[in-house]
Amino acid sequence: MKNLLSPENPTDRGYADLVKLIKHHQQSEPSIVVSRYKFHACTRETDILVIDYAAAHRKLADPCDFKK
Repeated sequence: MKNLLSPENPTDRGYADLVKLIKHHQQSEPSIVVSRYKFHACTRETDILVIDYAAAHRKLADPCDFKK
């Protein structure tokens, strides 16, 4: 919280403002670069069914902003 408010001090803000700040921070959009890394780094474990792996891979592709 200190890093999000820097150079301000969290004690200078009200509770409602701090809750709003944290909620906004947690709901921010995922980084496209990080999302693409996770997509490309995803590997299938031997005990995972191909259909389950494909579903997980599709889910990882959602925030990657790949053009169709």
